[in-house]
Amino acid sequence: MKEAAGPDEQELAEMVDAFLNEDLPETIFGAPKAGPGLWASVIRITDPLEGKTMFLHRFEQNEAAVR
Repeated sequence: MKEAAGPDEQELAEMVDAFLNEDLPETIFGAPKAGPGLWASVIRITDPLEGKTMFLHRFEQNEAAVR
């Protein structure tokens, strides 16, 4: 987006890029939702005794692990 922005839009493009790349906490903002016709997936390994996430892998949009 920054490459396509003109000189007068450069600052706005940088703010948008920073906002889109920000990792917001799920406990406050909820899990990200895919748009219509799209989906998202993760692999999460948890410690059942502690209830803590030991490993988390977020896949790209419309991507999943298959066998």
